[in-house]
Amino acid sequence: MYSTSRNRMSLTLELAEKLIAKAKAKSKEMDVIMSIAVVDDGGHLVAFERMDGGRWHTPMLAIGKAYTSAGFRTTTDALQKRFKDRQGFVTSFVGQGKFVFIEGGVPILENDKVIGAIGVSGGTGQQDKECAEAVVNT
Repeated sequence: MYSTSRNRMSLTLELAEKLIAKAKAKSKEMDVIMSIAVVDDGGHLVAFERMDGGRWHTPMLAIGKAYTSAGFRTTTDALQKRFKDRQGFVTSFVGQGKFVFIEGGVPILENDKVIGAIGVSGGTGQQDKECAEAVVNT
């Protein structure tokens, strides 16, 4: 990480690649093939990897989970619970094509500030959540 001239922390490619490596190690430990996306605080893709054998739909979901988590500054699991009774609200966002309100998206913090998010897809919702949380909490 580095500070820009505005003293703003930024998620670097180096850090994103390290987080993806951690997620891959965790997914192998769990025996689950994952797609993993890391975005910056604006939801822009910094790094992505689909493990060999990953299913066709998992890249879109991983990127969407990371994008959603970065944008809302919280986990997609928390959003799923928060909006479970507000389907119209969720549909209006999901219809835009990028937002995903299911488990597996977790913000990346530096000094209590969101600098990005990781999104993981390939297992059950619980497995995706466990993998993403393990990465940012270690």
